[in-house]
Amino acid sequence: MSLFQSFIKSLYDFKNYAKFLSHSVLKVTVYFLLVTGIFGALSTVGSIPDINNSKQLKQLIDNHLSQVPDFEVKDNELKIEGNMPKILKEGEMMLRFDPDTDDVKGIKDVKGAIFFGKKALHFMQPNGSFSEKKYSEITNVKFNKKYLSDYSSSLGLQLFIQIFINIVKSIMVGLVMAFITALISLQFTKMGGKKLKFGELFKLSIYATTIPIIIYSILCIIAINFQFAAWILIIIPVLYVRKAINCMMAEEEAKTKKVKKKK
Repeated sequence: MSLFQSFIKSLYDFKNYAKFLSHSVLKVTVYFLLVTGIFGALSTVGSIPDINNSKQLKQLIDNHLSQVPDFEVKDNELKIEGNMPKILKEGEMMLRFDPDTDDVKGIKDVKGAIFFGKKALHFMQPNGSFSEKKYSEITNVKFNKKYLSDYSSSLGLQLFIQIFINIVKSIMVGLVMAFITALISLQFTKMGGKKLKFGELFKLSIYATTIPIIIYSILCIIAINFQFAAWILIIIPVLYVRKAINCMMAEEEAKTKKVKKKK
C-alpha cells in the first residue's frame, strides 16, 4: 500500500490501523514526516497577505531608496537630513521618517508601512495596528540607508523561512500529539483486553494524528486560535486509537471463534 493510500485510509478505515502497526519504523517515520511536512508547508497560505505586503514594501524601498534622506539614530533618537519629516509612498505601502514624533495616527489608507519615529521604529501589522520597538531596546543595529537596503534584500527570504518554520512547527505539534495520545491510550489498554506496548501505541498514534494535523493546518491558514483547539487535537487521535484497538480485538475474537468451530 502506498503512503498516499495509507493517508486516505487513516481518515476512515480503522481496520487498516492493524496493517500500519506492522510497518517498519522507517516507513512510519517517512509517513509522519511527509504528512506533517506537506501540511506544515500548506499552512503558510495564511501568511500570503504578509508576504505580498513584504514584496510591495521591498519594491517601494528599491524604487525610492535614492530619495531616502540620510538618517541615523543617535542617543536613541532619529536624526535626519534637514531635520524634516519625509514620506515615501507607492501603491498601498508607505515609508515614513519623522524626527519629531512617534504618533502613528497620521498613517492611513495603506496596507503596509515602516515608520522611523523620534524614539522608536514602527511596523504596520496586517490588521492595521503597529508594533513598536524603541531604539534604546535595539542593539547591534546601525540604522541608515544601508540598513534599508539590507532589509529590502532580506524580504525575499521571508517566504522560505516561514515555510521552514511552519514545517518544523507542524512536525513538533504532530510529535507532541502522538506522544500524548500514546500515553493516554496506554492507560486505556491496561484497563482493556488488548495489551500493546508503548512503541506500538506510538505507531498507531502517529497514524491517528493525520486528521488533527489537517485541522491544525487549517486553523493556521484561517488564523483561528481558540482555547479548546489543543484539547480537540488530542481527543480526536485518542478516539481513533481506541476505535482501532477495538477493531483489532474484534478481528482477533472472530479468528478465535473460527478456529474453535473448526475444532
